[in-house]
Amino acid sequence: MDAKLASGASVASLPAASSLAAKSAAIRVTLPVNVANDIDLFGKMLRELGDRIGCKPCISGSACFFDIERDFVVNPAAQIVNVFK
Repeated sequence: MDAKLASGASVASLPAASSLAAKSAAIRVTLPVNVANDIDLFGKMLRELGDRIGCKPCISGSACFFDIERDFVVNPAAQIVNVFK
């Protein structure tokens, strides 16, 4: 018996991971902690991301991976430089 998704679709009918990868590349998003921990800012970021990848209301259908900012650059004045701006 085929496994079913909540929508009732058969898991067997889903495309293989390799065919998904061939259609689009994964999107990696690195977030500062304040955005990751604030639902309003996170939602704002998702809308902006959706707009940039072609569908403002959502990011469904895109392979998005979210990570917390961990890499920092420090200038000679011992200040952390924002590498994303």
